[in-house]
Amino acid sequence: MSKGLRRGLIAVLVIAAVAYVGAKLYVRSQADMALREAAFALRDSLKFSYEGFSAGLDGSLTLEDLSIRPIATEGEIFIRRLTIAAGSLPDALSVRRHLDAGRLPEALTLNAEDLRLNFDSRLYRSLQDWSGGFMVGTPLDHLACGEADTLDTAALEAMGYAYLGANARLNFNRGRDQRAALITAEINAEDIARVRGEAVLRVTDGTLDVAALRTGSVGLADADLRYRDEGYFEARNYYCAAQLDSDVETFLAGHRSAVADYLRRHGAVPSEAFLQAYGRLIGSAGNEFHLALSPGQPVLLRDMTGMTPQALSQAMAPSWAVNGEAVETLIARWVTPSERAPRPGTGTEQSAPAQYFAADPGKLNQLVGSFARLTTYDGTTHQGVIQEASGSRITMQRRFQGGDMSFGVSMGDIKTAEIYRREPLPVALRPQPEAPPDEETTTVVVPPDSEPAQAAGGEAAEAASADNGTSERDADGQSGAPPRDGEPADNGTTSGEGGSDDP
Repeated sequence: MSKGLRRGLIAVLVIAAVAYVGAKLYVRSQADMALREAAFALRDSLKFSYEGFSAGLDGSLTLEDLSIRPIATEGEIFIRRLTIAAGSLPDALSVRRHLDAGRLPEALTLNAEDLRLNFDSRLYRSLQDWSGGFMVGTPLDHLACGEADTLDTAALEAMGYAYLGANARLNFNRGRDQRAALITAEINAEDIARVRGEAVLRVTDGTLDVAALRTGSVGLADADLRYRDEGYFEARNYYCAAQLDSDVETFLAGHRSAVADYLRRHGAVPSEAFLQAYGRLIGSAGNEFHLALSPGQPVLLRDMTGMTPQALSQAMAPSWAVNGEAVETLIARWVTPSERAPRPGTGTEQSAPAQYFAADPGKLNQLVGSFARLTTYDGTTHQGVIQEASGSRITMQRRFQGGDMSFGVSMGDIKTAEIYRREPLPVALRPQPEAPPDEETTTVVVPPDSEPAQAAGGEAAEAASADNGTSERDADGQSGAPPRDGEPADNGTTSGEGGSDDP
């Protein structure tokens, strides 16, 4: 090979290397600019941070150790590695500009590895509000444990997780005619469940773009959902049975009845075949169901919110199968609004939302098993399930991934105690008002050389003696001051007993 040819090849390689490095730097700078713009646009709703990122020449962007914290919550959405790829678009900034112009990419993929949701109470409520009340744990799991559900909900307590971990993947592929798109989502939560869903969106007029999604003028043309339980239902069943002090079969029977009444209140009487299939699904781990929606024509997203359950069901034409066995009839009949009131005595009447009720710190031993929030005199707040309260110490428990954490709080350090439940606490377990201090007794000294004064003094002394006696009776609990624990109250009942106040 001649010297000139070698020099030419070296020059080509150098130019290619410089071009490659330049392209990488350009793509990285564009990605960094897009991330900065996104952070600025979302500054009022959430904060996010990441340890590092990389941008590929194929238009992909990878973020490492991404942390998303919604404003006004202590919760966190953590993703160890998030990869975003937008098909033919070369960089993240191009994707952003594409969306700003109202156009959707031909293909978009989001792949989240090791995604974890830290469901603190405020984050859960925020997600609940955002989803319209249909987050995990509701509405059917709300019926699962009845009054025994806690702040973290039965769904999270059942698995023993404060964190829910999963791998998730979302694919968006737009058709060549720009009038339809296929959306595919997969979630794999180890030891909990596997979910795969597909949906076809189609516009009846115009093109499928950002404006169509924003206005809801896109219709759902087809949908398919597959769910395989990997342990959630079984754990939930044992947890709720223990909370209700019953066996699993008794809990499942009550839960199926509660689900039937819930559906009836919303206008549908489920068929016996549906209830039996639902019982098989939740009875143990490893079961799966398949739900398919096949509307005759696309149902617009904006119209769904105003449709009755009956109209929505008729439009979607749903079919359901459990473990491959189809359920021919899901709804036995539709009921009128006057029939939707809960049946008396079923225990499924609408109850007040759960909230914190103040409790007497000295009587926490009677609230073992309840979820409590304790505040100490130094301002520290402790939350957890009361495991034991005896002597001078209370033991509480919080559940986290990988196990439970138990900790103790000194009874003398507790300033206030609150219990999370739906019904007010019995009167005997509420904080008792402090008894008023005894009135001071005035002693009248009467000079011995004055008979009128002696008489007046005698009357005053008798009055003082009478006042003193009354004060002593008040202090003994016979009148005015609240009775001590275990002593009979004025009405003849024992103040230490909850009686009918117990929900």
